[in-house]
Amino acid sequence: MDIKKLKIENSAILVIDIQNDFCSESGVFSNIGIDVFNIRKTVPKIINFIDEARKFGIPIAFIKGIYDKKFLTQNIYERNKKYGLDKLCLSRAWGSKFYKINPEKNDQIFVKHRYDAFTNPKLLKWLKSNNIKFLILTGFSSDVCVDSTARSGFMNGFYVITVKDCLESLGNKKKDMAFYEKYYGALVINSRKLLDFLKNKRS
Repeated sequence: MDIKKLKIENSAILVIDIQNDFCSESGVFSNIGIDVFNIRKTVPKIINFIDEARKFGIPIAFIKGIYDKKFLTQNIYERNKKYGLDKLCLSRAWGSKFYKINPEKNDQIFVKHRYDAFTNPKLLKWLKSNNIKFLILTGFSSDVCVDSTARSGFMNGFYVITVKDCLESLGNKKKDMAFYEKYYGALVINSRKLLDFLKNKRS
């Protein structure tokens, strides 16, 4: 995607899975041996980007995973249990709460029970009702939940923009971004360059 296509009034930011169980040193991911250092380092960058983007009036949606057994199919539950994830992001638990980010009054929160945020039909309905055409993606993880959401977004006709310094991966983020560019036609850009473009577009 060419950045010149991007229109502020048709854009929305998705903030995916910035929750205690994924990001905190006391969360489930850390407790099963996943190194959360990089995502913890990335969260302040996400917060700063969100704060700057608010000045342009871009709507923000926070995506929150909730994975109680009652919401999962048996195959997903068995996979989670096998890898010590059966306590991951349970309803009303500390681990499911947002990690160091605070949605504001006009922000949206969408709960998902799968990797893909579009499995909650309310997300697509909200995007279409606000005439959103450009999805600006931030969060964790760029090779799992962000990837699943990017793919569905692309398949649903949205342009995908990935803010590479506001994303983190369980694998290789550089490879993830190259994959997005090739298969989802994504614009891969850092937050400063994107914010500068938005500022110049408005002026």
